[in-house]
Amino acid sequence: MPLTSLDTLLASSIMICLVLASMASIFAAIQPFLKYQDSHHEVGADLSLAEYLLIDTGAPASWGSNATESLALFGLAKENSQMPFELDIDKVTRLNKRNIYNLSFLEAFNSLNIKDKPFRIIIKPLFNVTANLASREEDYSDITYRFNISAKRFNFPVEASLKCYVMIGDYVVSCSSQTSNSGEGLIEFALPKSLSGTALLTIFAEAEPRMLSYTVHRFAHNSVNPPGSEERYASLSPLNYTLRVDLNSSDRILYA
Repeated sequence: MPLTSLDTLLASSIMICLVLASMASIFAAIQPFLKYQDSHHEVGADLSLAEYLLIDTGAPASWGSNATESLALFGLAKENSQMPFELDIDKVTRLNKRNIYNLSFLEAFNSLNIKDKPFRIIIKPLFNVTANLASREEDYSDITYRFNISAKRFNFPVEASLKCYVMIGDYVVSCSSQTSNSGEGLIEFALPKSLSGTALLTIFAEAEPRMLSYTVHRFAHNSVNPPGSEERYASLSPLNYTLRVDLNSSDRILYA
């Protein structure tokens, strides 16, 4: 092979290597940008879906309060709401799998027709409220309970007003208190010794208008037996401001 041909072949090989190296360098340089673009697009799509679920009523708009209507399009917003992001209470409660009128996730997902965008819905209070027994004092006719109440959001204290209700049988007592700027508070109430069994303490906490939370605490009153388990006697299914009660036990319920 002539020397000129060898020089041409060598030069061509070097140029091909340089082009390939340049292409590899360019791809390596723009790959993070492409990944960022894909990630940014996915985040935007996720936010758009979340916003839609919060501001659209779905179809029909009354699907939450009418369990016989077939869901055509899933959405959680309240019909004719005057405030943004106000959810329909029936639509939210029908997401609870313990509700006899429960809407399955598959029904909701299929109605949106977004096969490539799976999602999960978690609904919880804006801040956490916990109750722990601080003391128990017994006298001739009553037992006085004191509970420490803690209100926090992401481990930061929340100052809130408290309204509490204690129920045992057909007996109900209420009390009010508040948590300080440290997020801690104390409630006190008395229950008669003539009653015994599982008592239910329900606490509603309000940090500011429309910023609410709650907790429910079961405890044994005047009894050595542990408090009854959740849904031991009945299952509750709310719909359109009507509460359906389904008994789960053959035990006789003395108070309701």
